[in-house]
Amino acid sequence: MKTIEARSGLVPYVIKDYQIYFLCMVPSDPKYGTSSPQIAKGKIDEGESPTEAAVREAREELGIKEELLDDITFLGDFHILGKNFQYNLSVYYAKYGNYNELNEPVYETKEVLWMTNELFQEKGRYIHKDIMQKIFELVNR
Repeated sequence: MKTIEARSGLVPYVIKDYQIYFLCMVPSDPKYGTSSPQIAKGKIDEGESPTEAAVREAREELGIKEELLDDITFLGDFHILGKNFQYNLSVYYAKYGNYNELNEPVYETKEVLWMTNELFQEKGRYIHKDIMQKIFELVNR
């Protein structure tokens, strides 16, 4: 089994009409994950903190505008074990200021989706479902 470098990811969320929505990405190519919606994440570059990497990856893969992030919160470190890979993932979440204000994401992203937790649990990437559930429970308090 291949072990890859430490990764970091960020889940932006909005509350609209009393419902929590999380911003997720669908990769443009299954080699970037799967064809299922997932958390925007990627490797931590040399000299970069996990928080900086998480924000950069969200900016690249989701098209977020960094100035619209509020209260970036560390959820925890998770050991992700897939069929042919494993990695350590530092996960953050943050409130996002405007549901409609997004830039164009990079080539790795086929589409970005605002999803409820219920929809993510149904259609999201299996290795990220527990993480998304934890974020939902914390934001929904």
